[in-house]
Amino acid sequence: MLINQMKIPLVRDRVRVEGHDEVFVVVHVNERSGWADLACVERVGFLTQTPLRLIRPAEQDHAGA
Repeated sequence: MLINQMKIPLVRDRVRVEGHDEVFVVVHVNERSGWADLACVERVGFLTQTPLRLIRPAEQDHAGA
């Protein structure tokens, strides 16, 4: 299953989320419902039930910068 041409993120993947500047780590993925729970790497914080379509690998940001 692909979401916006991206593979489903795996637990421990470092990702970025549309609309946020921080890097997050995936802590849970619900493929059936299409969301993931994320923990912020740069500060204490979580994003829960984040739509998979808003998530992209963190490495993609650095390649374009």
